[in-house]
Amino acid sequence: FVTSRTSKIDSLLRKKFQEVLPSFAHISDVIRLDALPVTTHGKIDTESLRSFISSHSQSDLEEVSESNFEERLWSLWTTYLPSGHPIDPQKSFVEAGGTSLAALRL
Repeated sequence: FVTSRTSKIDSLLRKKFQEVLPSFAHISDVIRLDALPVTTHGKIDTESLRSFISSHSQSDLEEVSESNFEERLWSLWTTYLPSGHPIDPQKSFVEAGGTSLAALRL
């Protein structure tokens, strides 16, 4: 999440992260907000952020192809990924919420 009004922030962040982070840690999405949501106590409202991620991800997802391979892969991923995480076919297993232990089980 970024609270910047600069439209170029997406590309700037991606470029900088690509310079300093390994490829598996690159960001896949930059979500711009006017301000971070806060609770009545003034803390960042993580529940609001989680629900925003889910709705944002669902709206950007492409339909999964009906090929047998992708259907099987989709089935496996839904078994080993945490429930409630939308699965984007353009993302890696880890980007979709998977862990290294879950990948070994897979």
